[in-house]
Amino acid sequence: LLPKSKNVLQKITEAYENNGYPFASVSIDSLIISPEKTDLVLHCKKGPLVKLDSVIIKGTAMMKKSFLNAYLGIKPGGIYQEKALRRIDQRLKELPFVRVEQAHRVVFTDTGSAHVLLFAKKVNASRFSGLIGFMPGSAKGRLLVTGEADLGLWNALGYGEQLTLRWRRIQAGTQSLQAFVRYPYILGTPLAVNGNFDFFRRDSLFQNIQFGFGVQYLFVGTNYAEIFYRRDISQLIQADSYIQSGQLPESVDYTGNRAGLKLNFERYDYRLNPTRGFLIQASLWGGNKNMRRRAGIPENAYENIRLKTITAGMELKADVFFRLHRRVTLKPGLLAAHSINPYRFLNELYRIGGINTLRGFDEESLYMSSYALGNVELRFLIEENSFVYAFLNGGWMESKTIQRYTRDLPYGFGAGISFFTKAGFINVAYALGSSQGQPIRFRNGKIHIGFTGVF
Repeated sequence: LLPKSKNVLQKITEAYENNGYPFASVSIDSLIISPEKTDLVLHCKKGPLVKLDSVIIKGTAMMKKSFLNAYLGIKPGGIYQEKALRRIDQRLKELPFVRVEQAHRVVFTDTGSAHVLLFAKKVNASRFSGLIGFMPGSAKGRLLVTGEADLGLWNALGYGEQLTLRWRRIQAGTQSLQAFVRYPYILGTPLAVNGNFDFFRRDSLFQNIQFGFGVQYLFVGTNYAEIFYRRDISQLIQADSYIQSGQLPESVDYTGNRAGLKLNFERYDYRLNPTRGFLIQASLWGGNKNMRRRAGIPENAYENIRLKTITAGMELKADVFFRLHRRVTLKPGLLAAHSINPYRFLNELYRIGGINTLRGFDEESLYMSSYALGNVELRFLIEENSFVYAFLNGGWMESKTIQRYTRDLPYGFGAGISFFTKAGFINVAYALGSSQGQPIRFRNGKIHIGFTGVF
C-alpha cells in the first residue's frame, strides 16, 4: 500500500505544480484500514498561485522574446507549469546558435510571479564558404578552375530566421544560383514559412528555374515536417541543330507544378564537428508536367509523346556519427533519389557528383533519374574542430530518358584534412573515381579546396 500511496501523492503534487502552484504540498493525514475497505485522508496545501512574468537571458545569446517564448512554450502572464520549465535546457541545447552555460534558474517574487533566468552563450551558426576546384580542361595540359560561394545567415536578427544565398560555377559555361529564406513561429505558433528560388544554366543547352514555398510544423530544435509547393520552368536555349535535323532534342521546353511532404530530424553532440548524432531527411512529392512544342521542330518529332503527364519522386539523405574512440569517428551515410515519369528528358534529371554527393567525380556532372549512394568516412580528430579523414563512396545509379538508358556502379575514394583557423574552416581533399568499369587514373584525380567562415 505504501508505494501506491507515494505514487498518488506524487501525481497530485505534479498536478498542482503544472497548474500554477509550485509550492503545493500533499501529505497523509490519516490511514484507516479495515477488512472491508481502506480509507486514506490527504492534507493538501496549494500555496500561492504563481504566474510566469518573463524569461531573462544571462549571457551573450541573442534571441527576441517573441521567438524565445514560442520556442520554449512559455506564455508571459500564464500560470506556472513545472513540466514546461524542466524541458528548457534540453530545448535550448537543440538550437544550433546557442550553447547552454549552466542550468536555468527560477526566481520567485513576493507578488506571485516568477522570472526564468537562462544562462546561454551565442554560438556562431552563420557562415560564409568558398570552394575552389581544379580539374583537367578541354585543352591539353590546361586546368579548369571551378568555384562556389555560399552565404548562410542564421538568427542574425534574433528571430531564429534563416537566409541562404549560393552561387556555383561547376563547369565551363555552367552556373547556378540558389536562394532560400525561412521565418519560424509565425504569430507565436509552431509554424514556419519558407520560400526558395533556384536557377541553373548548362552551357548553351538549357536553363532551369524553380521557385516555391513551404509551411513547416516545428518540433524540437531544427526538426520539422513540411508541406511544400514548387513551380518548374525549363527552356531549351539553342535548338538550331535539332530544327535542321528534325529530331527531338535531349532537353525540351516544359513547365511543371509539384507538391509534397518533407521530414527533417537531426541531433548532434557538437554541430561544427559531430562525434555522435544523426541526420535524416526524406521527401515525397507528385505533380504534373506540361511540355511545349518548339517552333521549327517538325510536329512528327513529337509523335507518340504525351505533352501532359503526371510526375512523382522521392529523396532520402541519412548520416550517422559513431564515436569509436576519443579521437576516432565513423560516419556512414546514404543518399538516394528516384523520379517517375514516362517521358523524361535530360533537363529533368537529378544532377550528382562532387564533394556533396559523389566524391571523385566532377561537380554535378552525372545526370540521373534514380540513384542510391553509400558513403563511409573515418575521421581522426586532431582537436575539437580539426581532423584528417579517409573516405569511400559509391553505389548504383540509373539514367532513363526517352532517348537513352544507362546504368552504372560508380565508386570513389580519397583522403583529406579539415582544420580550423581564426578565420574559419579550411577543407582540402583529394579524390579518385571510376565509372562504367573504367580503371582508376591518377591524372583524373579531383582536388577540392574549401573554406567556411562562421560568424
